[in-house]
Amino acid sequence: MKNNFLILIAMSLTSCASIYRTINTDKIEYTNYSKINDSIEVSYNYNTQISFNNERYKKAERRIDFTAVSIKIVNNSSKEMTIDPDFFKIIDDGKPATIISSEQYCNNVRQAPESYLVYALIGPWIINNGAIIYIPFGLGIGLLNLGIAANANNEHKNNMKNLELWGKIVNSKSALTGIVFIKSFTFGDLTFNYLK
Repeated sequence: MKNNFLILIAMSLTSCASIYRTINTDKIEYTNYSKINDSIEVSYNYNTQISFNNERYKKAERRIDFTAVSIKIVNNSSKEMTIDPDFFKIIDDGKPATIISSEQYCNNVRQAPESYLVYALIGPWIINNGAIIYIPFGLGIGLLNLGIAANANNEHKNNMKNLELWGKIVNSKSALTGIVFIKSFTFGDLTFNYLK
């Protein structure tokens, strides 16, 4: 029984669900800079999740080579810009970037709430007159973690959908920040083209 309790404590300290910290792309430091032409400047940051201490989501990104790239576009031209994959091209290490949707990203970059149900197996197993009695001590911890992870995933999905750049407009003489989602094995330098 003591061993079960120690295992439960160790699991709860090392593998608890994590809350999601909302990303605000206006507050990210953009260190990588690219100029499309005299009127359009783009800067980006690969470390979107880490910038807001979303370690669980960054680890999930690394496992499948997905990344949420924060992008800042400054439009100094006299015309508005439509951010559409047909016009706004992203080049990853000399090749067209593999663009994915926020939905595809969030379906893969997530916590696994169902995995926390394993906690339900932890608890005292008492043998009394030949009968095995199980007291589901870990069930409460498992359900709590399940709820935290499910809520975090929901917040993450909504945040990513709202920040996705595709379909947005950068007005003349203004700037816009947001996120594009790419699959990248190299995480090399990004360059950009605007074909309109």
